[in-house]
Order: sequence, then structure tokens, then C-alpha cells
Amino acid sequence: MIPHFETYQQHLSYGCGPSSAYMVLNYFDKEKAANYSEDKIAEICGSTGGGVGTSAGQLADFFKNELGWEVDYHMGHDKIFASYDQFVDVLVKWNLEEGKPI
Repeated sequence: MIPHFETYQQHLSYGCGPSSAYMVLNYFDKEKAANYSEDKIAEICGSTGGGVGTSAGQLADFFKNELGWEVDYHMGHDKIFASYDQFVDVLVKWNLEEGKPI
């Protein structure tokens, strides 16, 4: 667990990505997070519902283009870990130990 990490309950049926993005933004920059919401992030990402959510690429673009953050994400076939266990041991545990929400 990350101390002082505030959770946010999504309210849009397609808002899991935007609400997660909001929680991360709120953790790192509460002042900037005050300018955003699940709805606003979904709108910026182009999420409209209707069975279509927000892709990892759309969220990466939000953080990169809207906030100017350095972003690195991997999707599809560009596997960077040999196994799920390696992913958990290397990426998940390391980030949590460093106090970084993922």
C-alpha cells in the first residue's frame, strides 16, 4: 500500500482509465488535479462510452500532451518481461516500493 494515496470511485461505466489517471495525477500534483475530473479526462482522451473505454495509449497521450509528463507504456506484442511473475517482481513491486502508483 502507498501511504496517503487517495482513491476515487469511478462513476462513468467506461471511466476506469480516466478515474485511474485522476488518482495518479492527484497523488503527484493535487493542485493540478483540481483542474481535472474523471469526466474531463475521458473527454480529453476521446472516450465517449458506448462500450468503448480509454486505451493505454490515450491515457499515455493525456499525461504526455496535456500534462507534459514523460511517459513509457507497452502494449500488444512488445513484451518486455519474460513472464507474468517477472512483471510483478520487477515492475509492480519496484514501483510500489518507490511509492509510485501504477
